[in-house]
Amino acid sequence: PVVEPSSSLAPIAPAAFNGDWRALVVHLKLGQAGMLAQHSELLSYTVIQFNIKVEEVHRSVATRDYQEKLRLALSEHFGRDIALNVQIGEVKTETPADIHYREKQERQDQAVAAINADPFVQTMVKECGASIALDSIKPI
Repeated sequence: PVVEPSSSLAPIAPAAFNGDWRALVVHLKLGQAGMLAQHSELLSYTVIQFNIKVEEVHRSVATRDYQEKLRLALSEHFGRDIALNVQIGEVKTETPADIHYREKQERQDQAVAAINADPFVQTMVKECGASIALDSIKPI
């Protein structure tokens, strides 16, 4: 049976999988083949097959070599042969790369807001004519 990523059905054994594609991708430490996984959406999975989709703009990371490396990593992780089906087309949810970029941008926005709200910085801007170089602000 095909299991949708958001399903509450029992996870795949022996290695548990709850449908969290991003967490699995991070855990696998894929090297260059990670680009395929990072830019893909998990469509569905079974105990023996993963179906993913990659946007047309990222077609270059969906090479047979990367597909095979990802398939081997999944097979090793789950302890059985896993088939990998890769489609090219419109992705409907955030990919692991999208999530990473969004979270990075949110941290940057929070860092800029913290600097702008700092009383010392506000005093320096108002009273001394200082300016903030926004590109120099890096989140910790």
